[in-house]
Amino acid sequence: MIVLDSSALIAYFKFEKGDTVVGGLLKQSTGISCVNLAETLIIFKFYHFPGDEITSQLSSLKLEVIDCSKEIALIAAEITHPKNMFLSLGDRICLATAISKKCPILTADSSWEKLKLPIEVISIR
Repeated sequence: MIVLDSSALIAYFKFEKGDTVVGGLLKQSTGISCVNLAETLIIFKFYHFPGDEITSQLSSLKLEVIDCSKEIALIAAEITHPKNMFLSLGDRICLATAISKKCPILTADSSWEKLKLPIEVISIR
């Protein structure tokens, strides 16, 4: 499985740089944390994407939606980062989800490659 960050999924739907990388990997086993799915839907709503169209397209992707657990919350709290780098709660949950599942993570945030993590970070940009 590959865990998707909301930034990668948004890039895919908005046809941004790296969208073909995401599209290719979506044919494999992919998952997204429920927190990152919510983040994605909020951003789509902000940009006035039609809700029913997005829901339909998301359903066709066969993404596994991964619930946030106590284990994931504890991992998220322990993630360290350089002082000049900010990680949002969504970022931390995404990273922690991938760590808990021992899966690579797909993101549009290339700065994540600088983090010392026990998983592979795949940047689409």
